[in-house]
Amino acid sequence: MMMFSTKPVELYHGTNTGPNNETLQSFTQKGAMPNVAQGYGQGAGFYVWSDRKSAASHTEGISKDSITTRAKVGGNPMIVTVEAIADPEKWDLDYEQNKKPIVNWLYDNFEKIQPLIDSDEINLRSKRMANVLDPKDRLVSSKTLAVTFGGTYAGLSADVDSNIRSGEILAAIMNRLQQKDPHTVHKFEELLFANMRPGFTLKYVGHEPLQIKRIEVFKDAQWKSEM
Repeated sequence: MMMFSTKPVELYHGTNTGPNNETLQSFTQKGAMPNVAQGYGQGAGFYVWSDRKSAASHTEGISKDSITTRAKVGGNPMIVTVEAIADPEKWDLDYEQNKKPIVNWLYDNFEKIQPLIDSDEINLRSKRMANVLDPKDRLVSSKTLAVTFGGTYAGLSADVDSNIRSGEILAAIMNRLQQKDPHTVHKFEELLFANMRPGFTLKYVGHEPLQIKRIEVFKDAQWKSEM
């Protein structure tokens, strides 16, 4: 297992070309902007997948769920490829999609992290192993955190499907920890970024646009290069 990323890797953003190809033109003219999506509670960023197949699958759901993705409906499915070193100074985890490794890590480091998180907004109350149904409806024993967020109680189990709300809570926890102990967060992110599996998601939060390596658009029943 690698401990940190040492070379550029290809990363893939799934979207569509937009009405009158507005989104396609924006990428070709401006590059990948870090505020391209708002992330519903976990902050703006340019969200990407670790593999092309996942990005292509994501394009299929945009027109069906434009409220969540906040992508402009219209045009053709599009994959935007960039190449970059996943440096934690410029990249963050997608907290909703990476719920399981984050909850497992918070659970395993609870005694160190809990006092750093405690604030009026967010509090890690306790941890326990709980019997839950996993995404395949199997009963499993899962690492679980009891959390208070914005005055409301929530439970986060590593093996339960994620959602927008859990992504928002994990964003609050990780952002708070980033303020208190950035070195610990960076070590954790470096380990994940260096060992990305298919389906892994992260977001670019740097200040400068990313250069586009390749753009592909699905039309006439096939993917065609546009750049």
